[in-house]
Amino acid sequence: MAENQEELPTVAIHLSQTGQVQITFKDAIAAMDEVSGEAVLTIHATQLDELRDAVLQFLPA
Repeated sequence: MAENQEELPTVAIHLSQTGQVQITFKDAIAAMDEVSGEAVLTIHATQLDELRDAVLQFLPA
């Protein structure tokens, strides 16, 4: 018999001890462009809604 498993969020936002905001994505692909110094993060399109919700919960009202 299959159990009902609650889906865990795939996006999380945390404030580090150094005051930096850390956003984590499950199954994301991250790369650094050494020439431009830009970080590129590839996430699944369905995670955009989760990101929006996480940002709204993280920001003060």
